[in-house]
Amino acid sequence: MTKTTYFLLGLSLFLGSCSKETKDSLTPYPEDITFNELEMDRFSFKFIEGAQSGSDKAGFVSFSGKRLPSGDFEGFALSNKNYRSFPWSLSYTFGKPTLAGQERQTAIDSTLFSVFTNVPNRTENYLVGNAGSGKAVINIKTPSEVEHILVANTTYGYLQTFYGSTYSGTLNKVTQAYESTGTKVRNPLIPNTATTMYGVFYLPQVQGSDLIRLDGYVTLEKEKAGNTAKKAALDAGKTAEEAQGAYDKAYADRKLGQVKLIIEGYSGGNKVGEVTHFLAVRAGVNPDNPTHSYTQNNWVAVGLRNLGKVDQLRFKMDGDYRDAQGKLLTPQYFCLDGIRLKK
Repeated sequence: MTKTTYFLLGLSLFLGSCSKETKDSLTPYPEDITFNELEMDRFSFKFIEGAQSGSDKAGFVSFSGKRLPSGDFEGFALSNKNYRSFPWSLSYTFGKPTLAGQERQTAIDSTLFSVFTNVPNRTENYLVGNAGSGKAVINIKTPSEVEHILVANTTYGYLQTFYGSTYSGTLNKVTQAYESTGTKVRNPLIPNTATTMYGVFYLPQVQGSDLIRLDGYVTLEKEKAGNTAKKAALDAGKTAEEAQGAYDKAYADRKLGQVKLIIEGYSGGNKVGEVTHFLAVRAGVNPDNPTHSYTQNNWVAVGLRNLGKVDQLRFKMDGDYRDAQGKLLTPQYFCLDGIRLKK
């Protein structure tokens, strides 16, 4: 079975106002697996092979993860980081975009292992998964029905999806990328509103070329569809006015712009179903909610009851921002918390 579902815990598309890492912890639900019993330094992340989390009352799950020589990682990392802005050290204005080695990795990690929420995160420990690694797997000790999990974007994924690798006040309408020499802007969610803190900001991919924002990719693809239709109309002897009408229709009809997290349920090694959740979506894409248009900026509860009893959850991601060879360009990272097993 396949089902698209999401329950909002306060999804908002407006930006808040926090720059540095802060923590205002919630009292955890006694029936949820929250990873909070695992010891962590403040505002840190780490990888654990064969980690187990839970309690006799909530149930137990296990997960693994490790760092790769490339700077990427596989599986899950345990984190409690809470940074929600572009790294200052990579800024064209305040830092050095060409940072290399450990300095570059540290700057990227500040966003890669942080959850993006519109207000400071209040869930203490959580997991950061790499769905592209093929090893983002949660094992459930006793086969159970999963009532829900909490999912969120990483700061890295949110910034790349909403702004792209470079963020300034000047958008190149041909490439749909913000100009590195453009006007200065406020670093998102930084409380200091002084214009002296405005700049041009940069966040490279862990691996690969720079990205444009999802909306930019959507615009380019819609323009491509329009231009193809217009040329076909002119080649068929249509008038300029008719050709423009063909452009407008093809542009409007081209519906795209999505980042999907796919949660697959397994029992005894067999797949029993999956649930799809949109981490970002643009109008007209989600057939169940065609008016929805957002990039998720809070924790959201995703119901998994339709999977039935499972002993394993596997996480994948999909989307339509791809290169010419069909490779998914959207960062495949997500945050996970609050696993609730039915008792």
